[in-house]
Amino acid sequence: MKKRFVLFLVLATFIVLPLSVSAAPVSFSDDDGDGVYENDAAISMGQFGNIEEGDMTWEYTDEEAGEKTWTISFVTSHQYIYFSLIPDALDIDSVVVSGTGFALLDQANAGDGMVDVMIESANNGGGEVTITVITYDNADEGCQLSVSPLNLDCSVQVSGLYFDNSGNVITAEEYAEVCGNVTPDDPNDVPNSQTGSVIPYIAIGGGLVAIALVYFLSKKANKVYKI
Repeated sequence: MKKRFVLFLVLATFIVLPLSVSAAPVSFSDDDGDGVYENDAAISMGQFGNIEEGDMTWEYTDEEAGEKTWTISFVTSHQYIYFSLIPDALDIDSVVVSGTGFALLDQANAGDGMVDVMIESANNGGGEVTITVITYDNADEGCQLSVSPLNLDCSVQVSGLYFDNSGNVITAEEYAEVCGNVTPDDPNDVPNSQTGSVIPYIAIGGGLVAIALVYFLSKKANKVYKI
């Protein structure tokens, strides 16, 4: 009974752990009192760059209706930028991309109100990109928006683009050669969040090893007891 209980605890720990991994929350401040809220710390966009302090802002454009306008700006050297917009107690209404040569290439609902966004640069990358997001509050408080970079490495997007292990566009033939161990038909098989989604796979592997170790030691202890 004791052995089964220990095995249960180990297994439960490593099943629950992956579910707790999420993007870090974004804090905002309005130190100047001008009604425009801005991020008070830099936000990582993974391989695409950083949103520096003060470069992600929001303000009410219709407070009675709960309408907010968010502006997100950062400098990148990548031709393609891929990220998730993660709402908390608000609904995403629209996404507009601007900046020298940048345009919205693809946008898809990712469940739970999240939106995955793909941006393309016509000048092969380089420069500042600005994303404008319109949202509507659906609660009285805690209405925030987070940004989480997604990994393009060795992936195939719905736009039909193939990416190598450095996030560069390649042909289907090159993809098969460079990323042959990844199934092109299901890019979601690859951990695609640079904010920590690789951790669950490591945790699951560690959990299996731990369970096997506990089982081995318990069997060994039983054998000694029987002698």
